[in-house]
Amino acid sequence: MGAAIMSESYIIEVSSRAAGIVVRDRTGFRFFAAAPQFFRLEGQLFRTAREAERAAARFADGREAKPA
Repeated sequence: MGAAIMSESYIIEVSSRAAGIVVRDRTGFRFFAAAPQFFRLEGQLFRTAREAERAAARFADGREAKPA
């Protein structure tokens, strides 16, 4: 049995709508917005894909997201 392979990118969805994607780099996951509502997250680096998902959810709820 081989080692588990982790994905290099993930689609981030909020309320069943695409918010953006995150792509793994050396230090975490970089966010790329798919909709204008999430442009303020563009280029932000998150430690995990889950952190990026939570930040996008805060934006969808009308709350500010804090960079990781």
